[in-house]
Amino acid sequence: MLDTYGAERTGHVRVIIDEAVAAGLVICELDVDRAAARDAEMKKRSRDPDAITREPPHPRLGEPSLSIASNGADGRLAPQGRVQVLDRLGLFDDIVGGGWQLISSIGDPTEVLGDEDLSWLQRIGGVVADVSSAGSVQDVDGSYARWFAKHGCEAFLARPDFYVFAAGEHTDIPLFVSCLRQALQSPAQSRTLATRKNLEERP
Repeated sequence: MLDTYGAERTGHVRVIIDEAVAAGLVICELDVDRAAARDAEMKKRSRDPDAITREPPHPRLGEPSLSIASNGADGRLAPQGRVQVLDRLGLFDDIVGGGWQLISSIGDPTEVLGDEDLSWLQRIGGVVADVSSAGSVQDVDGSYARWFAKHGCEAFLARPDFYVFAAGEHTDIPLFVSCLRQALQSPAQSRTLATRKNLEERP
């Protein structure tokens, strides 16, 4: 897995660093007059009812990546929303679990995943969840529904660092896990995974 780390993170972290430097230039203004003008502008904007908070950058991981090309959802941050299971309410990783997260918007992932693959996924710390209206994991704020709609998919498998390994249709779930098993068991395969198993190329 470390073979892909540098390629994934080099360009990715540069975007984050550049954003932090830009913020630092605003925060660390030493000129008294420019600092006063900055403060006045920030106070003015804070009183603007139409002002919105700008999202921080969420750059995609670089290539090659430990992921499957999935119409642009792969290599991007997975959603992390509030969910409810029975009487427990909180963020998904606190309520359901972190690690590898296999989540579907239309049904129970275990219904299409074979017993062997499910057992393997659980052994590496994976969790599965159905966040549809009929599922046991309730999407409290609609965070997952919005993410699925934005990316035009029904299910995804997220890595322990919360980046998407693969996304696609509910019926693609066995492919997600099969490709992950191959990638983790063979370093050579992980380096070529994105070119060999591309969900965008399906008929």
